[in-house]
Amino acid sequence: PWRQVGARRLHLVHEPPSPEADLRSMTGNDLLRHVAEHSQQPFAKYSLEDLLRLNELSAQERLLHLDEVLHVGISKIILLLQDLPMGFGIRGPIREVIQDYVADIRDLRANPPDDPEAFQACILAIFSRHRGMLGQIARGLRDFQQEALKEFEPVASLNVTGLADCESVPAVQKIQRTLDEFFTVRTTLRLLIAHCMQLAPEDRREEMGFAMHQLLQRIPDSLRRESSGAMQARHVGAICLDTRPSVILIEAYRHAHFMCKRQFNRASKLVVNGMSAKKFLAGGMDHTIVETHFPYVDIHLYFVFFEVLKNALLASIKKAGPDEEPPPIHASLITGTSLSFENERTVKITDNGEGINRDDVRKVWSYFHSDVKEDLTNWPGGPEYCGTLSEPQPEQPRRGALLGRR
Repeated sequence: PWRQVGARRLHLVHEPPSPEADLRSMTGNDLLRHVAEHSQQPFAKYSLEDLLRLNELSAQERLLHLDEVLHVGISKIILLLQDLPMGFGIRGPIREVIQDYVADIRDLRANPPDDPEAFQACILAIFSRHRGMLGQIARGLRDFQQEALKEFEPVASLNVTGLADCESVPAVQKIQRTLDEFFTVRTTLRLLIAHCMQLAPEDRREEMGFAMHQLLQRIPDSLRRESSGAMQARHVGAICLDTRPSVILIEAYRHAHFMCKRQFNRASKLVVNGMSAKKFLAGGMDHTIVETHFPYVDIHLYFVFFEVLKNALLASIKKAGPDEEPPPIHASLITGTSLSFENERTVKITDNGEGINRDDVRKVWSYFHSDVKEDLTNWPGGPEYCGTLSEPQPEQPRRGALLGRR
């Protein structure tokens, strides 16, 4: 199996050494075979029903299942990232990511689920190890694009072409597809870790400390109290049986607003269904709270809202200029329709920013395109934000994610 996998490798840049060489020098051929064999096994996504069914297993059976899936998923990630064209996988930040996943495999092999206590400690260490991984991927993308622009300078009077404009180039297509698959596998693994650990958090509550505190991300009690008549949310593992998009939307806005104010000293207000967010929470939700709750992974919905609202806040500030207050952001939650009885909900978020240039619309899903000029890599937010969804503490930025998004 390793020869078959190895035959597909193509590294166009030979310095520094390839990630495969790193893997061999760190752990030997035995781990190479382990990664190659497990990477060939099928890896499936999880539906809500699949996650709920894990609750029917015993604690030991869940750990065995988690161990099996982690070996397969992490092995696939290692080969995905180092099997990319144009030397993408040997960029410094990408190599660091690969080496972290190699360390995961080594730790899993040293701490099998036969010893539940050691295995759970290992899982939490793996979860924490990858807190800054999305920033590493972003730096790898930036370094790779800068190097590509140097290697392929335009001739004559031709303009510089970024990789986001080269979507028809097979090598660029493969990088984009691979990163899509990488983030899908990564998201699944982190969700599965959080779900399995939260199904029985009392087993090692005291010893897990802050690491488990990171996993138990919930809408805070203070926010629930602000909406009169709100139901107490019930959870099965990572699944909230009473997910309410309106509550999560406003909590995501509160964090994005806080970070924007700290970075730029101003931020747009949020208007929900024609009223201020505070007024909406205080009284506007009473008649909709029952109609709009449903089972979902609430923390995932939070991160989606956070990313959209963060971008809306940045666009509004950019449009307003340095001396004007940015215009409000509007959110519309569709309620009181047949949607309440179907398996879908509609939330519309609108800002008054500059919009997207027509020529850039097709590029928005490219990993190589961004129109953000400010350095936001140090924001304690976005897909890397971690916390209990309570009031952010500016002196203690928190990182680590249940989910990755580009």
